[in-house]
Amino acid sequence: NPPNSAPEEPQSATQESKEEMEANQCKLEGNKLYKARKFEEAVAKYSEAHSLMPENPVYLLNRSAVFVTMKKWAEAEADCTKAVELARASGSRASFEQVYKAWMRMGDIAYKRDDDPAKALEWYSKAKTEWSDKNTKKKIRDMEKILAEKERLAALDDDKALEFKAEGNKFFAEKQWAEAIAKYSESIRCNPNDHRVYSNRAAAFSKLMSWGEALDDCERCIRLEPRFLKAYIRKGQIEHFTKRYHKALQTYNLALKIPSAGSDDDALHQELQNARNETLRVVQMEMATGKVDPVRRERALEDPYVQQLLKDPMLDSVLNSGDPATFQRAMADPDLREKVEILMAAGLLGMGGPPQGEQ
Repeated sequence: NPPNSAPEEPQSATQESKEEMEANQCKLEGNKLYKARKFEEAVAKYSEAHSLMPENPVYLLNRSAVFVTMKKWAEAEADCTKAVELARASGSRASFEQVYKAWMRMGDIAYKRDDDPAKALEWYSKAKTEWSDKNTKKKIRDMEKILAEKERLAALDDDKALEFKAEGNKFFAEKQWAEAIAKYSESIRCNPNDHRVYSNRAAAFSKLMSWGEALDDCERCIRLEPRFLKAYIRKGQIEHFTKRYHKALQTYNLALKIPSAGSDDDALHQELQNARNETLRVVQMEMATGKVDPVRRERALEDPYVQQLLKDPMLDSVLNSGDPATFQRAMADPDLREKVEILMAAGLLGMGGPPQGEQ
């Protein structure tokens, strides 16, 4: 170097800093244009930024967002692919979020362009391994729901449903309960609106003493066909067996109010009446001993209908009248009698006395 001359400036670093500043300025201008929906101009600005800083993936990610809005899918896809390559090469902390954004956008492209929720889910799940936020989780959930619905619709087949139901009945007759449940489940998948299959599966669940699943199936069956008496019989029997006697009485009472549609219903009404009488017999035997299960009583107190009965002013006046004749007259009223019997079954009422704990 000549004497007294200044040392050389690190030109590459200075030049890079200047180019970065210019690139960021272009990006800011591109952002404003994008918000103003001037998409072509925004693309031009992001392209200018990228030409100034070709190793920075941010400008490609911004440009890809514009391309997605413009439905220029191939261009958006190319920018995302290149952005991932640059981010990986940089090795910076920011690279994880940049790769995440690129893969999330690839998921959007797969869903919006290709109508391919499975591929979109694959991209979103891949993105989640780099970075995660509420948006990621929501998009994954959305794709899973769409795929589940597609699978459900694809499985619908009434003829197949009947075949699976027949196979389930065969297994049931052979006392192969688990196999019967599997076939009934396949039948439901093919036709989720056949109430009888839910009733059949409830019977199989009951054989395995899977009371919760059996009860759920009875309730599904009743929702689909409120006049199907067999489901009420099964439901009441489960509630009786699990010592929820007050619930069993409610089930039987409701079913017995359904008008008969013929001789088959007449027979089922008689079966319901017999089951109801058996529940009342067990309740009365328990009351005669004076030993009511406190756990059963506490569980009954959580029942909204039982809570409603305990607040019924007419029922309260009868139970606390202290007059046996008044109580007997009230018991001649079918509606009041039902209410009293339910409180008795709940373990909250003695024979002819007020609710337990309220004497």
